[in-house]
Amino acid sequence: MSLIPRDSEKHIGHKFSPIDEAAQQHKKLLQETLETFKKNLESLEEVQVKFDQTAEHIKVQAQRTGTRMKEQFKKLHQFLQEEEETRMAALREEEQQKSHMLKEKMEALSREIEALSDTRGAGDGGAAHRGDSLTDD
Repeated sequence: MSLIPRDSEKHIGHKFSPIDEAAQQHKKLLQETLETFKKNLESLEEVQVKFDQTAEHIKVQAQRTGTRMKEQFKKLHQFLQEEEETRMAALREEEQQKSHMLKEKMEALSREIEALSDTRGAGDGGAAHRGDSLTDD
């Protein structure tokens, strides 16, 4: 409380009330302010909970997507491995067929060469005998 008398000019325009009444008014004002802060705090806590839930949802969604991607790549890898095995088997089969066909042609050619050699040898031998007999005359 001021030491200057209540009716002094310094207190003109001031309102005076009993301490209990003033305390009650300030308490009410503080209570209203506190309620506003509590409501704001509750709102912010609700937002924080929603953010936490959203963050957890994003994390779970990323894990699920990662798992699906791994499964898809695993299937793709398996498909490619099977495709490679199939194509390699086809290539080996084609190689065997072509090698077999070439071997048969080479054997046929060898037989033909041998037959021609035999024919030529028989023809040369006969001409030589005739040549000998022709020269003896």
